[in-house]
Amino acid sequence: MAAYQPLMMLRVLLYGYCRGVASSRKIEQATYEDVAFRFLSADTHPDHDTIAAFRKCHLEALAGRFVQVFAEGDSRTGLWPDQGAARIPSV
Repeated sequence: MAAYQPLMMLRVLLYGYCRGVASSRKIEQATYEDVAFRFLSADTHPDHDTIAAFRKCHLEALAGRFVQVFAEGDSRTGLWPDQGAARIPSV
């Protein structure tokens, strides 16, 4: 198993969750095909076993970090979960 920086793995997992991609196999595939995933992974490609092992090892910390990122996104955009991202604020 190759060593990857934990911060990079965290970024890729959180971005995947925010995009609705939770499967470690689909996240691995996205690091090859999706520009945003490639940027966040620094154009490295952790395999699905590495992604799954990282998630399993850091499950509690990931859950807390996801809530933190989600709440911060809400405060920046002014959107709440029930409003959805598709709404455009009135001017």
